[in-house]
Order: sequence, then structure tokens, then C-alpha cells
Amino acid sequence: MEQNQLVSVEQNLAELQNRLPQDIAVMDGLALALKKIENLLPENQKVKEDLTDLQNNLRNELSNIRKELDNNSEKILAEAQTILAQGLDEIESKLESGFDNLRSQQHQAETTIQNELVTLKTQLNDCQNEQQQLHSKVVLLQGQLKNVISEFKHLQGYNTQLEEKFNQLLREFAESKEFKETRFSPQNREKLEPQVQLTTRESTPQKETKCRHEGNLPGVLFCKHCGQPIDVLKQIRQYQVLQILAEEENRNTYIACEKTDDMSNPYRILALQEMSIDIAQINQCREICMQMGHTFKSLLYPGIPKFFDLFVEDKNKYLVMERLFGQNLEQHIYQQEGVPYQQVIKWMIEVCETLDYLHNQQPPIIHGDIQPLNLLVRKLDNRIVLQNFRAINQIGMSQGSFLHLGIYAAPEQKKGQSQIQSDIYAIGVTLIFLLTRENPEKFYDRGDRTNQFYLEGVRNIAPQLQTIILRATQYHPSDRYQTAKELAQALIKLSLV
Repeated sequence: MEQNQLVSVEQNLAELQNRLPQDIAVMDGLALALKKIENLLPENQKVKEDLTDLQNNLRNELSNIRKELDNNSEKILAEAQTILAQGLDEIESKLESGFDNLRSQQHQAETTIQNELVTLKTQLNDCQNEQQQLHSKVVLLQGQLKNVISEFKHLQGYNTQLEEKFNQLLREFAESKEFKETRFSPQNREKLEPQVQLTTRESTPQKETKCRHEGNLPGVLFCKHCGQPIDVLKQIRQYQVLQILAEEENRNTYIACEKTDDMSNPYRILALQEMSIDIAQINQCREICMQMGHTFKSLLYPGIPKFFDLFVEDKNKYLVMERLFGQNLEQHIYQQEGVPYQQVIKWMIEVCETLDYLHNQQPPIIHGDIQPLNLLVRKLDNRIVLQNFRAINQIGMSQGSFLHLGIYAAPEQKKGQSQIQSDIYAIGVTLIFLLTRENPEKFYDRGDRTNQFYLEGVRNIAPQLQTIILRATQYHPSDRYQTAKELAQALIKLSLV
């Protein structure tokens, strides 16, 4: 309505302005005519005066018309401005009201999402706690079962001893004078003698025949006939080495086994790592292995392998842990044409949660070597498991053994100063590799950008994720995410977008 009024006012004003030149032209024409008449009738003074009066009247009328036009123009402009101001105020009011509603809806949506995230996180923590409790109960029950089996075997051995003692007494009695001169009838003696002979014959141990392990398929570790290991490469303490998994410069990894008290599963399959140490530090290494072995054996989390032993033997240190099946992330990425973006985010959230568990130990445990090679995709549940802890690898090594660190190591690590934020830095670099399938060194700028990764224009990394990676890989630890939990929350928020 205000728009229509404004248009009508503008039309009236335009019409008045169009009429003004015409009226002026008419007046000028009349003035010219009067001047001609005055020239034609110079003698007629009365006519001249009349014409002069007429001219003055016309001029006055023209002046009044101009004044009226000016007054009307100002009035019309004032009305137009008033209508326009009212319209603008109404539009601004409606816009502000609309924006307020949108802001309120956005705030409600954000609050709802945050509450749902907190609820989901709480449920996840509850599930993890229940899983840990169940695992602890299983471990406790396994220990109790081992004790029962051990007690049973002890009683079984004691029973065997009693049986052997009884048989010995029975044989002595059969050979005694009393037995020969017994007052039993011959019929009773005939019944007794076969029992003595039978018991004596059964208690005589027979010579066992050694199994030749024939007819087993290639690569099988245990004989299908006797259940014993087919080929034992060497024995280290109670661990029998069955197969070589990997050979590196300072570390060999084997498949090994250990005897158990479980009659249905007499051998436990393990992974055994053999690592060289500096002879000059062997005594100190033994002490550290004892302390750290106790710490690592107490760890219980889905993203960490179960550790069983850490010790020094001869001139090497040995780490015994559960045998895992799967691929490391580097192998997985290169063998796949592409891993979905959401899967990469999910994996790194799992790594952050595992690191949060480690960093909250007392004292905190820093992995120190997060990179695709040391992140295993477990075949059982497609979950990421951390391997090759630098804290263990460094025990007993010479000072210069770990100076040449790769692109995944944080700047402070190269100065020998690992901290919690060093693991966070490595996650950021790992994300670059997983999303681009290229060496992160390609994106590292050592020039005027103060040793930062340069990701602008990298197609496979979304802008929001670039922001997260750049913060995680800041040169100074204080500029990064301060905890793995904080980085996990940023990735969770991004995964919901």
C-alpha cells in the first residue's frame, strides 16, 4: 500500500513540473503581445495603463502559481519521504524479527546436537567401561580357571602317587611270607593273585614313540597328530620361536608360543619382538624393562595390544604381546583405490580416544611414533590398534639411534623432547597421507612459512579439515590442540556436518 501511495505522489509531482514550462511560455507570450500592443498604441495612455495593470496582474498570478507549485512540491516531497521512512521501518522490523527467529532456531538446533553428542559420548564411555569390566572379569575367570586346573593336576598327580604307593604295598604284600602262608582258602588266593598281577602290569610305564610330524600341510605351526610345534627355531625363556614375521635393522619380529595349563588349548600363540640394545646400558635396561613391563601389562583398552612380558635376555630385549591379524594403514591405503572420507575420520577418532587413555595414565604414556606404519587395521573388527611404542623401542638404545626422525615426528621430538602434543602433531600428518595417498613431505614448506604444512588448493582435503590439520601441526606445541580428546571432539563435530 505504501508503495502505491509513493508512486501516485511521484506522478502528481511530475505532472506539475511538466505544466510549469507551458504556463511560463503562455505568460511570456502574453507579455510579448502586450508589448506589441503598447508599440501600436503609444497615444492611448489609458490602454497602456490597462495593459500595464493586466501585465502586473498576470505577473502576480504567475508568481502565485510558482509559489503554489513550490509549496505543493515541498509538501509532496515531505509526504513521500514520510511514507518511504515508514515503509523502511516496517521492512527493517520484519527483517529483524525474521533474523531473531532464525538465530533462535539455530541456537536450539546447536543445543540439541550438543546434547545428543554428549549423550552418545556418555553411552560410548559406558559401553567401553562395561567392555573393560567384562574383559577384567574374563581375565579374572581365566586366572581362577588356571588355578582350578593347576589344583586338579596337582590332585591328579597326588592320586597317581597314592596309586603307585598302593601298588607297591600290594606287591610287597604279595611277596610277603604272610601272603604265602595266609589262612585264606586257595580259592580266595586265586582271586587275589590276578588282581595283584593286573595292577602291577598296568602301572608299568610304556615307552612312548616320538611323533615324526608327517602329513602336515606347509606353513602349519602345530602337528595335527600330536599337537606339538612342528619346527622350533629357538627358545627364549619359556617362549618357543616358530616363525619369522619381519626382520629389520635393530628389530626382529617372530611368531612364538608358550605352554598353558589349558588342556583344550595347550599353547598360546604370541608375537615376540627381539630388539638389540647397547651393551653398556644392559643393567639399566633390565631395571627399566621390569618397571615398564609392569606398566604395559596393566594396560587394558581395545586400541592397544595385550602385553604379556618385557625382559632382557643375553644381549637383547624382548617384548611379548598378543598376536594381531590385519594390515597397517600404509599397506591398506596403497592396496585400496580409495578409502572413504568418513572412514578416515572414524579411524583417527579411534586413535585419539586410545591416545587419550594413554595420556591419562600416571605418569602419561606417550606413543611417540604415530604414523601409518604403526597403526594396524585389525581384521577382527576393522578397528585401529597402536603398535611399536617408541617408549619401549628406546630402552637400552644409544643416544644417536633416534635422531633421524621422519616427517611424522614433531619438531620438539627431533630435539629429544617428546610430549603429549607430539602425538597430536603426528595425527595431523597422518591425516594428510590418508587423504592424499602421497608423502606428507610434499606439502611441507620449510621457507618463509615457518615450517608449516601448506594445504591450500589440495582437492582431497576439505577446508574445514585443513583448518583442523593446520592447528594440529603447528610448530609450537602450545599452539596445537592440547589434548587428544580435544582433537577427537573437533573431528566428531566435522563428521556430523
